[in-house]
Amino acid sequence: MRSRHFIFLGLAVGTVSNYYDVRCIEGQSMKPHFNDGDLVLCKKYDLFPVQQDDIVIFRHPNDRRFAIKLAKGFENDILSDRFGETISVPKGHFWAQSSNKGLFKDSSFYGPIPLGLIVGKPICALRFSPFKLEKLG
Repeated sequence: MRSRHFIFLGLAVGTVSNYYDVRCIEGQSMKPHFNDGDLVLCKKYDLFPVQQDDIVIFRHPNDRRFAIKLAKGFENDILSDRFGETISVPKGHFWAQSSNKGLFKDSSFYGPIPLGLIVGKPICALRFSPFKLEKLG
């Protein structure tokens, strides 16, 4: 009887890990949406379409770390970067922008991001200061 419980638990954890992931926010670039140290539950990318102004988690194009930003533009969108230059987003890419208007790195610094680098979309945040659980969106 116990072995069936462990099998069920293993299947449940495996199924959840195929659809969701947990990430820790590092830095202040997404304030006020997220704070340094927040934990976010993320729905994996292949389960949802990305739309303008969605917050997405992606692999950084230069060093493969994870980054979290607003998706501000997609293929063929024309927009301005933070330096006032007009940008056309190429096919298969998106434009990433920080929520915080400070000097944080986003697509204004490293250009459009390939859509294939998106790994997820945060759906819930666990904040430690003060401790609370918030549903996003």
